[in-house]
Amino acid sequence: MSSHVPSDPARASSAPILTPTQTGTLFIIAGPAGAGKNRLMQAVTQGGLAHQVPTATTRGMRPGEAQGREHLFVSHAEFERMRADGELVEWQEIHHNLYGMHRPTLEAALNAGENVIADIDIYGAKAARAALPDQVVTVFVQTPTIADLIDRMRMRGESTASIALRLLRVGSELEFAQESDAVITNDAVEHASDKLVTIVRAVLDDGRSNAACDPIIHYRYALHARAIPVCGGEALARRRAPEYPVVEIADNEAPAQAAHRALADTEALRGIGLPAPAEEGAFRAPLMIDHRRDEDGVEIVTYTYLVPLAEQTAPPEGWHWTTVTP
Repeated sequence: MSSHVPSDPARASSAPILTPTQTGTLFIIAGPAGAGKNRLMQAVTQGGLAHQVPTATTRGMRPGEAQGREHLFVSHAEFERMRADGELVEWQEIHHNLYGMHRPTLEAALNAGENVIADIDIYGAKAARAALPDQVVTVFVQTPTIADLIDRMRMRGESTASIALRLLRVGSELEFAQESDAVITNDAVEHASDKLVTIVRAVLDDGRSNAACDPIIHYRYALHARAIPVCGGEALARRRAPEYPVVEIADNEAPAQAAHRALADTEALRGIGLPAPAEEGAFRAPLMIDHRRDEDGVEIVTYTYLVPLAEQTAPPEGWHWTTVTP
């Protein structure tokens, strides 16, 4: 499976390498959204092995979060000031929000010999590791399946648009497992939490080479785009399966653009006044996302889009106008 990157990929920048006086260790927990990273971190912090270092962010505070604990919630203007003044070890822009590791907070903890832990994006993890090559230990968290990621994001209240955008990053995020010091499969929270605690203890006692790893999972999955041509409250559907055109989303192709391609490549629909193609690279939230496994066990995640037609023309042979039923 090749990676699918959104049109606004995370940008990362790192500050110069920090002074070599740090005696503490920074554990970075990385992995895709929905992997359960924060939940696993709680076992480490509650056990007193490390405390969470708050990262700066311009996103809004979520239920259960507190200022200065998980994050330093700041305005865009304050974040830009931090960046300009060199107060960030690393920073990224993800889905129009800014994230960065606050240098003064981190330096104070490490210089005091404290062990700290943080959940940051993989691009930030790479930048932080470059700035702190001797103090950073990366632990990658993976789930047994892509479906687990989707289910967990839904359970925590993520919107369809947010899930769709985050799934486009999964391919590049999974590649970071190869670079990490340790890998954990979060198949059950209690079991995975115990594994993370064991890894942290081993590193603190004997160094990073003693961090045990679960096998890296090589996911078999594909992202598809489904196009439902609509006009006047009705959809133009086939009389046989699949009802609507579907294509696999190509590398670096926006899902909405792939949906338009699905229509354009359907011979029976040529000449019925298809809309102009979506702007190249632009992300548009789908109507819905669904998941299934094909006969070979490949996980198929399908983005469904309604594609308006200019007029309700006579349906081609084998097609008919019907009530929209995605």
